[in-house]
Amino acid sequence: MVAGTQLRSAVVNSDYQALARWSAFFITAWEDVKRWRNRPEYQLLKQAIVQRAEDAANQLHPEVVIGEAEIRDLLEHPAEFEQIQQTVQMFTDILPELMIQDALFHMGLVGVQPMMTR
Repeated sequence: MVAGTQLRSAVVNSDYQALARWSAFFITAWEDVKRWRNRPEYQLLKQAIVQRAEDAANQLHPEVVIGEAEIRDLLEHPAEFEQIQQTVQMFTDILPELMIQDALFHMGLVGVQPMMTR
């Protein structure tokens, strides 16, 4: 639980651990970020980050191609494949949002635009 909001993740990232040390800043910044998370442009930005990453990955040469069969052959237990899929999905869901949140925190810290006036 962070400032009254559940993160929906069993992982507490190091950036949140570091910011928790300065709770006065973190609580104020998190309240602002929560407001941004509900805005359509925030969701569009998350989608744009994912799309840009996928576009960049598709431009890698030679292509990175790992098939399901090769992965399953490397695993000791069949259930591990599903666990890998869940972990990758968790990162897909979390990382773009963390990038945006860190950018908002940075903007608040360097005074690019006061966070509370947005």
